[in-house]
Amino acid sequence: EQVRRARRSLSSLGADGQATLDVLIVAGDDEFTDEERAEIIGQSSKGTDWATWKAREIREAHKRAQRLAALRAAMPDGIEFHDGERPAQDEGQERLTYVCTVRTAKEGRELALEGDHDHHAYVDGASRNAWCVYRVADEGEGAVSAKEAKAAAEREERDRKLGLMGTMRYSMMEFVCDAMGDSSPMEALPMTCAKVMEARRPIGGTKYSMDFVCLEREGDIQACEPSPYEVVMWLDREVGGTDFWWNTPWAGEGYASSAKRTVALVWDALVTDGWVPPKGIAEVRDACGKVEDK
Repeated sequence: EQVRRARRSLSSLGADGQATLDVLIVAGDDEFTDEERAEIIGQSSKGTDWATWKAREIREAHKRAQRLAALRAAMPDGIEFHDGERPAQDEGQERLTYVCTVRTAKEGRELALEGDHDHHAYVDGASRNAWCVYRVADEGEGAVSAKEAKAAAEREERDRKLGLMGTMRYSMMEFVCDAMGDSSPMEALPMTCAKVMEARRPIGGTKYSMDFVCLEREGDIQACEPSPYEVVMWLDREVGGTDFWWNTPWAGEGYASSAKRTVALVWDALVTDGWVPPKGIAEVRDACGKVEDK
């Protein structure tokens, strides 16, 4: 019966098609329309798997349509429903502001429309099985969706924090350079220099990296006092790339914990040596919390 049904669909559309028995059985399911059966059989030239995949895709589309219809029936009157997702806003169009997304019949029944506003519903672009409800914005009112408003707030907060971090780094560098202007680093910044020396890492046994060590001194390299260059480079390295622990949601816990410790140790060392943090950036140190020195 399914094979006959599939062949009748092709005949009714005036289409010719050659397909395997398996494809005809798949396409002959009684839930498909003639056009959908022809579309499935049209995939048979690529193989049975392609036809099966197309049949599955059409079934899923049917389920989404049934779900959207059920949600639509549960929602109150006064909403104009549209096929497809909400299009990009064009000049001259009605400005719409986001109200909510209806994902269940319960949410649809509980939806209360605002006053005399016209309301519109579009298919949710992410799940494609829910309705996004909008109302026409009042004159002069911005048509901003909840998602757009959240993203804008997050960008503003990120920019604010980046500004604080930039102020912190500039102030630290200025203090360090001024302090070493008339004195040796160890005399001007004893705590900072101690941290610089602790940060020297051995590379294979007793050899140490030459990048941040005073090469002009002989003897015990580990005990060698840092040069102004080494101090400045250490400071730049330690706080120059630490924005992400505080400003991005994807910064992992391990990375964030390491960056917090780095910022806190640099901050505390410079404060001990006389640095006064600029007004308004104390929350950078507060965000690090209590960090134990190693």
